[in-house]
Amino acid sequence: MTLLFAAVQWAVGSGQYTLTAKWHRLSDTLAADAIALGLAALASWWLARRSAVHPYEGNRRVGRVVIGSIAALAALACLTHGGILWGVPLAREGPAGVDECAGTIASAWRPSACRAGRRR
Repeated sequence: MTLLFAAVQWAVGSGQYTLTAKWHRLSDTLAADAIALGLAALASWWLARRSAVHPYEGNRRVGRVVIGSIAALAALACLTHGGILWGVPLAREGPAGVDECAGTIASAWRPSACRAGRRR
């Protein structure tokens, strides 16, 4: 199960990296994440049907709960930080329009879009 959990996390992270690098659209990465989640659910179901997975009935593991809580708080902090890094520049400058793309990365990727904005 640990390998399955790690593999799904890797797949989701790879999808988000390709989105950030602008190699794929958001819909592509959401579809890939849905496929990874679906395959993980099928694998979990298959393991449960084989009785390979069973509830833990031993002593309580307080350390695991603490580590899980810290990981969840770290994930929330990272999500908040990412939202700030994304939202503050967007709030200051607004979304880049076609007329504003001269001299930006957008002009290097789609110079025709910048020329189309000047024709108005």
